[in-house]
Amino acid sequence: MVGKFFLTMGLTADIIGVMEVIEMQEVMTNPKIVELQMTCGACPSQWQGKTDSGNHVFIHYRWGFLTVDIDGQRIYQKTIGDEMSGVLGTLEMKQLIGTVFEFDD
Repeated sequence: MVGKFFLTMGLTADIIGVMEVIEMQEVMTNPKIVELQMTCGACPSQWQGKTDSGNHVFIHYRWGFLTVDIDGQRIYQKTIGDEMSGVLGTLEMKQLIGTVFEFDD
């Protein structure tokens, strides 16, 4: 089981700064993603994979909204673009969520 944590980001710079502090206090350890494959390149950009504990990971970016689900449970969400955004590269995605998740590269 993934553990109880839900990560969310605010819509303004002030809220984002406060939420980042709260998020890091709530997460005891960063989940480690050991398998990751891009399954769609644009509109939406999405990836599927596994954590080191064997949990299923689903990462999705569409309408400017980046989400991460582990075993069907939303654990991270962040608005990073406008409502027309749906293209995100793997490197950029890892940079955006890399403070919360670890990657086995």
